[in-house]
Amino acid sequence: MHALHKLLLFQVLTSLGQNADGSKIINGKIADDKLMKYMVSVQDDNEHKCGGFLVSKHFVVTHGGCKFDEDGKVMVVLGTHYLSKPGSKVKEHFKSTCKPPPGIGTDIMLIEIYRTKPEDLPKEIQLQDPETDVKENEKCQFAGWGPVENDGSDYDDQLNVVNVTVISPKACKDQLPGLRANAICTGGKQTTDNGGFCKSDAGGPLVCKGKAVGIATVDDKCSFPGLPNVYIDISKYRSWIDKVLNGKIINRKIADDKLMKYMVSVEEDGEHICGGFLVSRHFVVTHGGCKSDEDGTVFVVLGTHHLSKPGSKIKEHIMSTCKPPPGIGTDIMLIEINSKKPEKLPKEIQLQDPETDVKENEKCQFAGWGPVKNDGSDHDDQLRVADVTVISPEACKVQIPGLRANAICTGGKQTTDNGGFCKRDAGGPLVCKGKAVGIATVNEDCSFTGLPNVYIDISKYRSWIDDVLNGKIANDNLMKYMVSVQEDGEHKCGGFLVSKHFVVTHGGCKFDEGIVVLGTHHLRRPGPKIKEHIMSTCKPPPGIGTDIMLIEIYRTKPDDLPKEIQLQDPETDVKENEKCQFAGWGPVENDGSDYVDQLHVVGVTVISPKACKVQIPGLRANAICTGGKQTTDNGGFCKRDAGGPLVCKGKAVGIATVNEDCSFTGLPSVYIDISKYRSWINARIIANKCLK
Repeated sequence: MHALHKLLLFQVLTSLGQNADGSKIINGKIADDKLMKYMVSVQDDNEHKCGGFLVSKHFVVTHGGCKFDEDGKVMVVLGTHYLSKPGSKVKEHFKSTCKPPPGIGTDIMLIEIYRTKPEDLPKEIQLQDPETDVKENEKCQFAGWGPVENDGSDYDDQLNVVNVTVISPKACKDQLPGLRANAICTGGKQTTDNGGFCKSDAGGPLVCKGKAVGIATVDDKCSFPGLPNVYIDISKYRSWIDKVLNGKIINRKIADDKLMKYMVSVEEDGEHICGGFLVSRHFVVTHGGCKSDEDGTVFVVLGTHHLSKPGSKIKEHIMSTCKPPPGIGTDIMLIEINSKKPEKLPKEIQLQDPETDVKENEKCQFAGWGPVKNDGSDHDDQLRVADVTVISPEACKVQIPGLRANAICTGGKQTTDNGGFCKRDAGGPLVCKGKAVGIATVNEDCSFTGLPNVYIDISKYRSWIDDVLNGKIANDNLMKYMVSVQEDGEHKCGGFLVSKHFVVTHGGCKFDEGIVVLGTHHLRRPGPKIKEHIMSTCKPPPGIGTDIMLIEIYRTKPDDLPKEIQLQDPETDVKENEKCQFAGWGPVENDGSDYVDQLHVVGVTVISPKACKVQIPGLRANAICTGGKQTTDNGGFCKRDAGGPLVCKGKAVGIATVNEDCSFTGLPSVYIDISKYRSWINARIIANKCLK
């Protein structure tokens, strides 16, 4: 039946005065359905635009001039030779496209696709070996869906193939003066070829000895008058193609510049040392083992995927770092940064919900600047990304005995993953369904021999992370009245300036020969810091209370001091549910430390004395309480925050008491009510000295 069909077709064509082999791809023939399964049709709104060919389970090669709207319905179609027939057609959406960097050329383009089951894709075609020339007179083939004849049509429904003959570059230049470099030519006057490519054939492969050696360029003149066809020589681009396909970061591909803007490079002296990711306007997450000299030139770099290019790069100094307290783990680190314009930072990435596990076989991604391959290098200039598959803890433990707790594993022998992280990728995020779920650990073995990659499970640290993030860094331009009471260079208590000669702090603040430090939010950083010696201190007389202390300072030029804060009016109560703020240098986590370098501020909610007494029996008189179980507050003061001000509506209304329990277990924070001491404070300020 098939033979009869061919015979009838031959007779029809002959009766029309046509050659039976002369009706396709400009004198080509219909391709065998069982062959050339690697062929790809690049389509926009279901219209064939260019040819292409599958070179890996995630990449298609086409011509660099292939035009389509990447924001539209753009797909690659594989697995069929008939564009209009459903059959075994496979349609894949684009993930991204990339071209070689300037200086290499733009005539080639790689299209990244993603398929849930890449093993179901057709078999890819091998590429010509690097820097290997095809020989003159070599017999090759070209296939495509370009128009069958010069009749104004753009493409044909059926894949066609034509035999072509390679000619020398010299012979090609004689017929095509100004021939581009890195070109292969076929056909022309000195051959017997009578077919070639046309229009939307661009991007299809020239195949010699079973390997793709060239990429069809654009040819809008389809009359084929004897001029050679010109192809891009693939061998000259093999190094770049291999870097993308094989992943430069152990089988990873170049990241799309428009995505993953939350990615961070932690750098020391201009060298990338760890990955990281932005999780708030003031904090970056990285691996706890990221080693740097915090006294050196250490930055975090954001807003770019190319470390050596200036572009839109943002560099931020590291203000401080913190790790979870003992018993939780030290594999995670938060880096505190202070941007003058935090609104200009890239959009942060969301974190995995607390105590939520990622599922086995979940498809995720990892990105980083780790080394390009196992060649001894430490990092690469360009951000790259790998698709990875989550495996179960049990399967991971079989391959990695002694696996740590709180771990997520990807890859390994039971997956088809062929990429992972390496060396200075440590600290980068494992991203599943758009959320950061894991932190890459250190992997010095970059051969990726089938062992799983291990990540720190972020969900197990969410409570601690939230506690740190919710204690926001104070704006450098605000709260200039804040005071650090110090002895021997160590922060002892908080305080606040209430006149040109007086600071208020907590009555329990202990020191022998102290100083007060004003005019800065950063205790260790040099700058416009003001240090004043303490002339005297005074507390209220018996019967009023000893929970408040005035520190008298003396300055030759008091006008140079920061602006003081106003105090709450005498005998005026703050209202229940009033939203206020507290600031201090107390520790931001319950890790045994006494204070941090940078001033932090937290929003708090006032509760009624009655509600406070229920949670704190024996509550002192003259107290104001914030937080507690009936509020949504998740921050408060701790240890050496004592003496700092509770500020409501721009006025200091309370003084933080001593709180050695920094776990923030839901109990309210207690402050001394300043309004009850206003008469006593006013008398000292008016007299300009501590009256006895």
